[in-house]
Amino acid sequence: MRCRVAYDISVLGISHFYQRSRTGIFRVVDENLKYLLQASDVELTLTSCRAYWEMAASLQFVKHFYPDYIEQFSLPIPPKSYTSLIYKLEKRLVDYNWDRATSQTLINEIAKGFSKIPIEQLFPPQLQFENIDLFHFPFFKVGNLEFVQSKPCIFTMHDLIPIKFPQYFKYRESRHLKNAIHRIRKEQDYVICVSEATKQDFCTLFSMNPDRIFIVSNGVGEAFYPAMDEATIATTTQKYQIPQSPYILSLATLEPRKNLDFLVRGFLKYVRETHDQDTCLVLVGTLGWKYDRIFESLPEIDPKLRSRIILTDYIPDQDLSAIYSGASVFVYPSLYEGFGLPPLEAMQCGTPVITSNTSSLPEVVGDAGIMIDPHQEDELCQALSKVLNSAELRSEMSQKSLQRASQFSWKKCAEQTAEIYQIAINNSLK
Repeated sequence: MRCRVAYDISVLGISHFYQRSRTGIFRVVDENLKYLLQASDVELTLTSCRAYWEMAASLQFVKHFYPDYIEQFSLPIPPKSYTSLIYKLEKRLVDYNWDRATSQTLINEIAKGFSKIPIEQLFPPQLQFENIDLFHFPFFKVGNLEFVQSKPCIFTMHDLIPIKFPQYFKYRESRHLKNAIHRIRKEQDYVICVSEATKQDFCTLFSMNPDRIFIVSNGVGEAFYPAMDEATIATTTQKYQIPQSPYILSLATLEPRKNLDFLVRGFLKYVRETHDQDTCLVLVGTLGWKYDRIFESLPEIDPKLRSRIILTDYIPDQDLSAIYSGASVFVYPSLYEGFGLPPLEAMQCGTPVITSNTSSLPEVVGDAGIMIDPHQEDELCQALSKVLNSAELRSEMSQKSLQRASQFSWKKCAEQTAEIYQIAINNSLK
């Protein structure tokens, strides 16, 4: 039986407007989309069920990256011509140096004005979901879902962190997630969790039949591979002003939950205790909320040592394999993760991994990496010393990393997702 699914790509639309957000959940939704479009038993309708500007940006995303599927793009209310107009107006404001947030606010105000008028008086009805079997919302920010009516919905939960640890987020993140969960109809809808840890969190915080909650692990893209060409690695690291010396790598949004201040302190402790004169610490990622906490340990250190801590900012995917492969070790001391893609990407590149022994990270890394308590600097120092001072151990961990990463794929992720579509549809017909 062929499943007819409306797949919300709002997060992809946002990334089309703001390319630095092409990490984490963007990668999950985008990679799943690629394989679901190829699935013989799934017929996708691409949609966006959020604010008008996100609908508009999603339309532009499809036009740019999936032009052959533009006829498979449908919206719950605004027609494509109106949505294109909204997007173009916002883009024009940004082109004239308007602040992005200000532009979005203005566009939303204009959209709200239009929404006060019955839409059918402005445009022909655009509800094209009559033949849809179910809706899939792969990101927790969802809009008004009245149009889904009696159709089952699938919600992907990447983590419950905004609710479990609100101190790591602005208030609106917790509100968005709670609103999304509130919209789940416990006897009709389904939830996909990206790890066993996330499922346990969901079941602990919200009462729902566990049989309606599935685990589908994320994958790792083919774009990540062990870069063997030393010249390519050297050119790429030089591009981001990374010295031609051994380096410890971490990749994450620079925010408190990623525990990078702990990594900085641990690195400084390691250098002082071992008198390592060469190794650098490279932090890749965009500045996030309360990022300044990361640098609180730095003002008092020797300037020469401070120069060995390199912040590259965002690095696009096409350069990441060389950056991962050039690292002596990848360290990911995050306090909590719903899944944790960066360690998996590092392993796909054959890089030894040190990560936290919390939440989902042991599920992802398995026995391929070294697990540490993300609060114990001594454990981090010992792990760094162990890996950095043994070429034999690095080689062994590299092989284990490649073997572990081979167990995860986006194709497998999409296939399991399609199976859940079938289960949801079959149950709705009973």
